[in-house]
Amino acid sequence: MTQEQESKFGFTNFAETWNGRLAMLGFAIGLATELLT
Repeated sequence: MTQEQESKFGFTNFAETWNGRLAMLGFAIGLATELLT
C-alpha cells in the first residue's frame, strides 16, 4: 500500500500511538476501579 491509501483508513503512526496510549489509560483506570471497589 502507498502512503495515500494508508492515510485514507487512518492507520497512521499518530493514530496508532494515541490509540495505544488511550488503551493503556483505559486499562489502568479499569484495574484501579476493580482494586478500589
